Amino acid sequence: MKEYHASIVYNPFTLRKLNAVISATFRYGLKMFYIGVCVVLLVLGARIGLQTPRGIALICIACFLLPSVRAIDKNRAEQTIRKMNGKTLKVEYTFEEERFWCEAPGEKADFTYDSIIRLVEEPDFLYLFPNAGQAYMIDLKTLEEGEREPFKAFLSEKVGLEWTKPMSMLTVNLKQLRFNRKNTRLPR
Repeated sequence: MKEYHASIVYNPFTLRKLNAVISATFRYGLKMFYIGVCVVLLVLGARIGLQTPRGIALICIACFLLPSVRAIDKNRAEQTIRKMNGKTLKVEYTFEEERFWCEAPGEKADFTYDSIIRLVEEPDFLYLFPNAGQAYMIDLKTLEEGEREPFKAFLSEKVGLEWTKPMSMLTVNLKQLRFNRKNTRLPR
């Protein structure tokens, strides 16, 4: 029976990364809607004209709202970082045939693979989502070089989903959206 061990150290960098991936994975549609509203406001403001107070107001509102698309997510990450008060948290994972274990100082919990609703991969990290607002983050560097692909295949088989990528605003792709939807399980 194969058993895999991996871990993550939560620090400001990994917490920001985790929050960005959660946002890119499950808040993508909301972000696209938000950006669409900003674009509509900009276009309306330009059509009405910069000579009118209404046109200037619409453009100002759009310019104010557009940067705040990322600000909400950044604030979530910064709140978590402040709560950690400069400390780091190391979480150790053990993946067995029927379940996986998460162990942090003073805590140990086990989870079944069917509790995972999506698998997301990036070059340096893997993410196992139990719901749309939380993910178990795994640092691939904590796995031995030859274990990485077999580990991903093991998780994919156990969870019953394929690995997806976080969505990017720069590469809107309907094929990827469909693939992600197909490889997302409804939460229990």
